[in-house]
Amino acid sequence: MATAEKRKRISNLPSSIWDSFTKNKIDASKPTCRKCRKVVSRGSSTAKSKSWGNGSLWAHLKLCSPSESSSTSSTTQLSIQETFSRNTPLQKGSVKAKAITNAIGKMVVIDLRPYLVVENEGFRELMRVLEPRYSVVSRKELTNVVVPEIYTDSEAKIKKSIQSSKSGINFTTDMWKCGGQNREYMTVTAHWVVENLDSTAYEVKNALLVVEEFLTSAHSYNIRKSLQVVQNNWIGAEGKFHIGVSDNAANVTLALDSDVRLEASDDVREEIEESDDDDDEDRFPTLPPMHDAMKPDVQRAVNDARTHCEKIITKTK
Repeated sequence: MATAEKRKRISNLPSSIWDSFTKNKIDASKPTCRKCRKVVSRGSSTAKSKSWGNGSLWAHLKLCSPSESSSTSSTTQLSIQETFSRNTPLQKGSVKAKAITNAIGKMVVIDLRPYLVVENEGFRELMRVLEPRYSVVSRKELTNVVVPEIYTDSEAKIKKSIQSSKSGINFTTDMWKCGGQNREYMTVTAHWVVENLDSTAYEVKNALLVVEEFLTSAHSYNIRKSLQVVQNNWIGAEGKFHIGVSDNAANVTLALDSDVRLEASDDVREEIEESDDDDDEDRFPTLPPMHDAMKPDVQRAVNDARTHCEKIITKTK
C-alpha cells in the first residue's frame, strides 16, 4: 500500500521538460519552446489531457538544442584541461586573437569609425560577450600597426589587379576646397576591367587611389604633375592612363587635355624655392599629355552620349 502511494506521488511531480517549455493557458496541448519560440503539439486539443504525452516535446528539444536537451537528462562534466582553456586569456599572437584584431581594423576602415571606438564601453562589453578571453586592441596599436597593415595589403592587391588588366586604366578626378578652411584637396579614382578566371565574363573594377591635400596652387601644370605621380605609383613608370574624366573646371580640363603639352608658368616657378644645385628644367619639365587622344569614332560616341544626356537633363528640369 505504501509503495503504491509513493508511486502516485512521484507520477504527480512535473516533468523536467517544462524547464524548456511554457504552457499555453488557452490551449494546454500547444506549449511554446523557450529556445526557439516554436509552438509544439502534444496531441489533439479535443482529446483528454491524460492522453497527452511529452514525447513530441522531447523530440523537438533534441532538434532545437541538442546540447541543452542532453543536459536535462545527464550532467556533463568538463575536463580540467577544458575548464582551464575556457578561462585562459588568448595569447596576443594566437591565430584567433590576430583574426579578431584584423576584423576590428576592417570594421574601422569599412565603416569609417574613429579609432576611439575600441575604448568605448559599449564596444568592450560586446567583445566581453563574444569572446571574454580576448584583450581588446589598443587605439595606439590600431592606429600605428593594424590599419596601416590593412592599407598595405589592400594597396598591393589593387596594384596587382590594375597591372594585370589587359584593358586601359581609366580614371576620374575632382578637386574641391574644404568648407571653412583654405585647403584644397584632390581625389583620383581608377576604373579598369579584369578577366574573371572562373567564367568567360569580364569584371569591372574601381578603386579610390588618392584623397590628398593639394599643397601647391591649383594650376593645370601642378594638377597634371600630381596626376602623373599617381599614375607612376599605381600603374608603373611605363604605364599610362587611358582616359581621364573630370568636371568642366578650366584648370582641370586643361590638365587632362590630350593635345596640350604643359609648360610651367612664372607663377608656378615662383611657388617653389629653387636651390643652387638644381637645374631649373629638371624641376619644371614639360609635361606630356596624361593619356593618348581618343580615336575619332570613340570621341564621336562620347560626344553623342553627352548630347543625349544634356537633352535628358533639359527635359527633367
